[in-house]
Amino acid sequence: MTDQKLPKQEDFHLPTLQAIQKLGGSATVSELKDALIEICNITDEQLEECYKDGDPKVYFEMSWARTSLNKIGFAENSERGVWSITKKGVEFLKAPRDEAEKTLNKIINEYYATNSKSSNQKRKEIKIWKKELLEILKKIGPNAFERLTMRLLREEGFEKLHNIGKPGDGGIDILGEWHISLISFPVSVQCKRYKGSVGPDQIRDFRGAMAGRTDHGLFITTGAFTKSARIEASRDGAPKINLINGEELCDLLAKYQLGIDEKDSFKIDKSFFESI
Repeated sequence: MTDQKLPKQEDFHLPTLQAIQKLGGSATVSELKDALIEICNITDEQLEECYKDGDPKVYFEMSWARTSLNKIGFAENSERGVWSITKKGVEFLKAPRDEAEKTLNKIINEYYATNSKSSNQKRKEIKIWKKELLEILKKIGPNAFERLTMRLLREEGFEKLHNIGKPGDGGIDILGEWHISLISFPVSVQCKRYKGSVGPDQIRDFRGAMAGRTDHGLFITTGAFTKSARIEASRDGAPKINLINGEELCDLLAKYQLGIDEKDSFKIDKSFFESI
């Protein structure tokens, strides 16, 4: 993709399969996004093209590409959000690229042509509930947002969480420990309600605040991250900063039923966020 035209989901079908295969047959959503940004030459300008709620349009298209591959049995995802390529998908990738791209898009188009009403309605529903949820999150106070983040982190396995941030300090908001099996390590967390995109300067400032405290960072925002911010977050020789954007935050809240009922058409409980 060499021009600035916003890519659509069909532009990500084949690259998504290739990215999963390149990453060893499985990948998290974050890993896939980073890989697709590189493979498809996504620019900062394209990443910064967002819906009114601040959700990057290109991520929405990536998400639907994954969903489409799942529908036709070429990829699957676990309850923990790890995507893997199926045997059917591996066999398909043996075809020449030009042939594979045309055939894959044809298979997916035929699937949706057969199931157009239900799939289009589902896509509309997803866009609506995430937009509404992000608007709610941007209106709650900064302290409430940090409390919500701590609740979410505990669901994800974090312990010993405590809030250390102050309004406008631009540094660490939360410190905690993340446990995985028999190992635990300290993590610094910054959680910000942004409408736009987080750039590399904010990542560098956060990493500077981490110095002498932790070697692992997590940046959570209701907005998005520019391409240069993602590059800075994973820069060689510097502490790794993991990134969670607005769309991913919505998915995590739905996963743990925090103010939203995934089983009931993603119904949002506004009272939950008012009392957090």
